[in-house]
Amino acid sequence: MMKTLAHELIRTKALRFGNFETKSGRISPYFINTGNLYESLILRQIAEKTAMILADQKISDVDFFGPAYKGIALAAAACMNLSQAMPKSRFAFFRKEKKQHGEGGTLVGSLRDGKPLVIIEDVLTGGTALRQTHGELKQAFPNRSTACVIIVLDREEVGQKISAKKEVEALYGCPCFCITNVSSLISEIDSWKEKPPGYNREAIESYRQKYGSK
Repeated sequence: MMKTLAHELIRTKALRFGNFETKSGRISPYFINTGNLYESLILRQIAEKTAMILADQKISDVDFFGPAYKGIALAAAACMNLSQAMPKSRFAFFRKEKKQHGEGGTLVGSLRDGKPLVIIEDVLTGGTALRQTHGELKQAFPNRSTACVIIVLDREEVGQKISAKKEVEALYGCPCFCITNVSSLISEIDSWKEKPPGYNREAIESYRQKYGSK
């Protein structure tokens, strides 16, 4: 069985400590690359937690969308995991570059007419990627609603003005749920006798004082 997500993040080097520039341009004392988490057992358990969120919220008969690139595997895993509960659900994603041959366009996969979307993203920092995804979806599907956004890991940071999570909820007009967050990770790591390489609690606290959501 998988250990806690914190253990798996460290074991797979998906969570590292040092100095890293995030997509939002912030210099962070830790970096999370969930692509390193994409082992079959871990993906399955993330998909199971996604299914639990949807069941708790009574969300069903939806299609799944994974922002490129990290969200693609998450959306596919969630869709496959729910094949019995939602046998007609589909998943899709946009290419980064428009395809000029074959079927053309940027959409890979197909979505059912009128069905709400569940957006699945790996990490939420300042909300930059999800704002871009929202614009692309609105352009391609102007009348498509979103049932919810699911994040594997919330860094619990401010977006443009307020909490990135609250900004995502306001932008998409739906709830945003997170499987885990940085507070939970730090709390667990603080309890370990042997800390991960480069772990600097003071630097983390200073960064969170500056960028953490209140």
